[in-house]
Amino acid sequence: MKNTTPFQIVLLAVFGALGVAGVLIFAIVASSSNNQSVGAVVMWGTLDESRVQAVMRAAAETDDRLNGVTYVKKDPVTYENDLVNALASGTGPDLFIMTQDWAVHDAAKTMHIPFSSLSQTQFSTTFLAAAAPYIGDDGIIAVPLVADPLVLFWNQDLLSAAQMTTPPKYWYEFPAAAQKLTQKSDSDTIKVSGVAIGEYQNVDSAKDILSILILQSGGGITARDAAGRLVSALSPQQGAADQPSLAALRFYTTFADPSQDSYTWNRSLPKASVAFAQGSVALYIGHASEAAAIKLKNPNLNFAMAPLPQLRADSQPLNFATVYGLAIPRTAKNPQGARTVAYILASPSVSQGFASVLGMASALRGVVSTATNPLANPRAGTLDAILATAPKSTQDLINSQAYISTSWSDPDPQATDDIFRAMIESTVNGALKAQDALSRADKALNQLLGL
Repeated sequence: MKNTTPFQIVLLAVFGALGVAGVLIFAIVASSSNNQSVGAVVMWGTLDESRVQAVMRAAAETDDRLNGVTYVKKDPVTYENDLVNALASGTGPDLFIMTQDWAVHDAAKTMHIPFSSLSQTQFSTTFLAAAAPYIGDDGIIAVPLVADPLVLFWNQDLLSAAQMTTPPKYWYEFPAAAQKLTQKSDSDTIKVSGVAIGEYQNVDSAKDILSILILQSGGGITARDAAGRLVSALSPQQGAADQPSLAALRFYTTFADPSQDSYTWNRSLPKASVAFAQGSVALYIGHASEAAAIKLKNPNLNFAMAPLPQLRADSQPLNFATVYGLAIPRTAKNPQGARTVAYILASPSVSQGFASVLGMASALRGVVSTATNPLANPRAGTLDAILATAPKSTQDLINSQAYISTSWSDPDPQATDDIFRAMIESTVNGALKAQDALSRADKALNQLLGL
């Protein structure tokens, strides 16, 4: 290999180690035209340019078909508009990175992979459950690449000062932990927050956190009805005995209620990720990939990563992940080359290379379900016993959290952001009772779905 950097050598070692974990789908499709150029393929995305290009260069050392791929990083704030405008004008990419929450909204923009090439069964057994929204009515909307699960970041110094050796493993432990860890001034102003949840506007992953609380409780956000239509599942049927969505909303917002002992957060505080990096938050729920940004903001912060809390010891472990996938636009100039590139990049070795440098997990079940993954290979029947099995590395922890992750079909992420914001904020400020806020959100979601 010529001009191979040390970083590429590390990546190539990862590729080589995972080569034996190949998936038959990729072995057939990606190698069918081996040694033949796929032509020029332009790929757009919002992932870090230097990291993506480093993986691409390393992968190209073993597969020169990637030499014709150009990656263009776009601003996440304007990405969707940039993509829409470029596709309309015929200047768009051959391949673009989307997240699973945009799959339903952007399905019409993409060239689906027919089920005859990649069946629903093959997709579901190959990729993580959180990638399910990529399964369209007539084919696969995007090829999953990497997954970014929620994790619990904890400030080791703050917990130590409160004589807590480990962070909470279960949600029912959070109110007491918040009370113990929160520090207030004589005027009752929050100086150190025990846990950064309860509000919407300054909680980075508010929608994802409330979503997983609902899903862990047995509720839903959207579902398919008997006719196959996507409908809201936020509000239970009339007369239902349990209301998981309501319980989740009440639990989430209690941490922003000054009348509660667990009061620990309000909208006047800095953004949660910023406050955690500053050392003024003890427990912060965010996506695994945020670890690098936290370290960059405060290299001296003594923090660690733990699994996302669960409901109970006997509950089925469940998490939420953002899944990045590779989609081919209908206007692609080189669709066949784009599909081949998508399969190559989503193969076990290369996807794990992306996961390693991005602080995420591969979206392939076969990669994250390893002997070192305690949640994928439990040796005992209780969650306590499973979680007691310490991961050998941060990557093992991320893999285990991705393996148990789910997601939901979001019809329009920007519109549902507004729905979740209104639901949370109207509950916190007392404008509506939690039940009424939930009912209003359910109605708004159905209206968004055209029902």
